[in-house]
Amino acid sequence: MEDLPLINAILKHIKNDKISFSMPGHLNGRGFNTKYGDFILSDPFKFDLTESEALDNLHNPKSSIKKALEKLRDYYGSYKSYFILNGSSCSNFIAGFSCFNEGDEVLIERSSHISIYNLMKIRRLKPVYFERELHKKYGIYLSINIDKLKKKIDEHPNLKGIFLTYPTYFGSISDIEEVISYAKSKNIYTIIDSAHGAHFGSHPLLPKHAVSLNADIISMSAHKTLPSMGQTAFLHLNNPSIEKMVDIYFNIFTTTSPSYLMMATLDYSRYFLKKDGYAYYDILIKRCKCLKDKINKTLHKIHVIDDDIDYKIDPTRINLFSEFIFGEELYRYLLDGGIIAEMSMGNACTLIMSPFNDEEEFEKLYLLLRAIDDKITNKSKIMTISIPEIPNLYCNISESLNKENEYVELDLSENKVCAKSILIYPPGTPIIVEGEIFTKKIINYIKDNKNRDIHGLTDGKVCIMKI
Repeated sequence: MEDLPLINAILKHIKNDKISFSMPGHLNGRGFNTKYGDFILSDPFKFDLTESEALDNLHNPKSSIKKALEKLRDYYGSYKSYFILNGSSCSNFIAGFSCFNEGDEVLIERSSHISIYNLMKIRRLKPVYFERELHKKYGIYLSINIDKLKKKIDEHPNLKGIFLTYPTYFGSISDIEEVISYAKSKNIYTIIDSAHGAHFGSHPLLPKHAVSLNADIISMSAHKTLPSMGQTAFLHLNNPSIEKMVDIYFNIFTTTSPSYLMMATLDYSRYFLKKDGYAYYDILIKRCKCLKDKINKTLHKIHVIDDDIDYKIDPTRINLFSEFIFGEELYRYLLDGGIIAEMSMGNACTLIMSPFNDEEEFEKLYLLLRAIDDKITNKSKIMTISIPEIPNLYCNISESLNKENEYVELDLSENKVCAKSILIYPPGTPIIVEGEIFTKKIINYIKDNKNRDIHGLTDGKVCIMKI
């Protein structure tokens, strides 16, 4: 099978049979192991169908898809909801094109997902940046200073909209309802990227889901935390005045050959939340609390980041922190021990805990962490994720599309203009974006992180504009 490189890689991954505390939300199909989901699990290819009168049409729903979307709307309490088959990236495009016109100023988090930066380019918008607070102890971005954010809105009277992330990759949330209300009072559209929050609201100990916060448009990546296939997402509309535009851009950005298998898993995940969400998440939250308590009480060099005054953490997300080991090292230790975490950053390592992980897997995780804790020396190894300040701008990000470019060695890029964004995955926070000018600090920061998955760096070279 040497001519099947991707299949070989997948088969090798499957054979490793590691415990997963990461995406996708269906946890290798285990999320469909219910009385009402086993028919998908047993023969998924029978669901790979095409449009017909009996099956309805996503672009003009009149029967089964229409009813499924109405049930989705009713579950989350939106004005209207949509099935998205190209992830929350597609949702962000639909939202941005529906709300904004070319040249509009839009306030976005500097740590926004790359899809929002791509939106800025193709819709030719002008981004205005705000940054989350860098936590003094943990060295990662967790909270939003609401007063500073409101001040930023006041400083830019021409703002047409604001993108907010709820929750972050780390599962952290801030009280953004106040900001949404403030923005609405100034006729500013509010859009929430809730890619990691589709499960919110299914249990009283989970945060409120983003639709209830009354933003205009909300995107949710169902595949991240729910039993739904990769790429699947929900888009929710709360503002009837932009329904026409959302419908138009939904049809533009959505494939004309939608997968019925993917849509079936979206319908399933909504039903799962409604029917069994409380019961499953009740068990999961208790398991997570028990694990957090054991780690914080019995381990000496690893502990769990928990709620603070300025932010709350999704109780199903575990962020491990140690001042004696880098997050990437901890991630590798876990992987070598048979456990896949979601991501690492600085001295933190993040795990997404699923309702489909069993008690035995939680116990194996704890025992492995205890063994790692015993190995770690008492020598401090703090890595503060202090991304260099936002560099000076040569041109707007959208103007970069029509510029000629070339590749140069990273060391030769100082004072040159970036033509291809550079970011570290995960979580995808940009170091520099198109139209910004390379500085020595940015070059050194990229070099310091050379062993991580850096997008935009090719064989030690970066893409710059020809000026």
